[in-house]
Amino acid sequence: MLPVLARSVITSAAASATTGAALMLLGRHERRGALAPLNASSHWLYGDHVGRKRRADLAHTGVGLATHHLAVMFWSLALETALGRKKKTLPELALAGALTAASAAAFDYLVVPRRLSPGWELALTRKAMTGAFAAMALGLATGAAAARLRK
Repeated sequence: MLPVLARSVITSAAASATTGAALMLLGRHERRGALAPLNASSHWLYGDHVGRKRRADLAHTGVGLATHHLAVMFWSLALETALGRKKKTLPELALAGALTAASAAAFDYLVVPRRLSPGWELALTRKAMTGAFAAMALGLATGAAAARLRK
């Protein structure tokens, strides 16, 4: 089996892509713009007004995507460290993904200063944010399963 860092790279790629796609779909569904939630993740650098920004640009969308991916990498590393090297069943991976995403939500919105939160509340309703964290759980579980596939 791959070392923890290699597994976390695979897991974070799947989780970041899944969550990013969900954020875009949710932003569009709520008529706030597909890029608004991703741009909102750059609020730590530019301020809360970026949650209303609907267009892509390197300064806001690029920083938002990078911030989002780095945060997901952190949570993927935590997940992969907790899972260890033992083989896991799909239900175990699904539970681990859900618990990690729930921990991320609690940490991001109850522990860290608001300026360091994902900023999704600037562009999405709480219901949509719940959907984004559910997508993160799915992405983490899927990525962890993919990281455990043998050739």
